[in-house]
Amino acid sequence: GGIISTTGIAGLTLGGGVGYLTRGFGLSADNLISADVVTADGKLLIASEDENADLLWALRGGGGNFGVVTSFEFRLHPVDPVYWGPMFYEVSETENILKFYREYIKDAPEQMGGFPAFQVAPPLPFIPEDRHGDMFVALVACWAGDPAEGEKMFKPFHEVAEVKAEHVGPVPFPAINAAFDGLFPKGIRQYWKGNYVKELSDEAIAEHVRHGPNAPGVSASMHLYPIDGACKRIAPDATAFGHRDANFS
Repeated sequence: GGIISTTGIAGLTLGGGVGYLTRGFGLSADNLISADVVTADGKLLIASEDENADLLWALRGGGGNFGVVTSFEFRLHPVDPVYWGPMFYEVSETENILKFYREYIKDAPEQMGGFPAFQVAPPLPFIPEDRHGDMFVALVACWAGDPAEGEKMFKPFHEVAEVKAEHVGPVPFPAINAAFDGLFPKGIRQYWKGNYVKELSDEAIAEHVRHGPNAPGVSASMHLYPIDGACKRIAPDATAFGHRDANFS
């Protein structure tokens, strides 16, 4: 899964597929075993390691350029529940939060996923009413290990700075994949851009500090996703995904 439940599984997988579980299990594309594909000349092909392996290579991260995929077969992993939630900090803590995240995520267990973000506070019960509409810097973390260890694993996020609002605890994984759907409803005609980077430099952090707080509303944000861990155990030329040298997207 990605971050929003309405993201199509086809586009997510063919483009790579980054989500909460990427550090532990790799990209969505890394877990694609086979696919049924209708090519431009009308042929129905099976793409797998044993049949049309070059086509499977292309489908795993190469985008929607090689035909219409009519079915996907994935390698599955047991994950449920997870310990998850967003934590909101004052924007003045942005540099502190991002420098902490940069060092923390390098050595964090691969069961820990999540990302920093800038977010205008929506009118939700766990956020003080007088702060609705204010801009915060947030950490959205997901611990996919033993849920009983979740509170302990979230402790560093509470030590780095004062958490002004949070909504964390054990939840079923499908629930977190839909948690932000309300912020990104269909029909808002948004356009998001991104990049893959090897490091979160001090200069990059300074640009986040400069531009992140300017997001104009609850449906606009800046996110930073980790793509290390299991992603790095796939050879750079094993799939068409061309960003194995990156650590963030």
